[in-house]
Amino acid sequence: MRIKIIDLLNMRARNEEMPKQIKIGDGAEIFTYDGYMYKDDGMYITDLLDFFDHLNEEVEIIEDKQIEKLGKIYDGFSDSYYDTCLVKIAQKVDEVIDVVNKLKVDD
Repeated sequence: MRIKIIDLLNMRARNEEMPKQIKIGDGAEIFTYDGYMYKDDGMYITDLLDFFDHLNEEVEIIEDKQIEKLGKIYDGFSDSYYDTCLVKIAQKVDEVIDVVNKLKVDD
């Protein structure tokens, strides 16, 4: 997802929840929000970029959302063959989701 710098500043002014990580342009640096400002390796984003000259430029929001498991969806099934098969499928899907979430964290 992309957002303009001015919209990011407006989010902070309205005390909205700030994106955890952003990336500017095609750069490889990922800036992490520390509750005050975005920084990368101890260097604040304002040291690299004058926001007033770049208000309409876009930054990419790096989303680190975990995929939710099916979890309790199969608690209401009965002991029929059909429901047992659905429970097994749901459990396998949960295992795949666990692996994908682990890969996202390790990346």
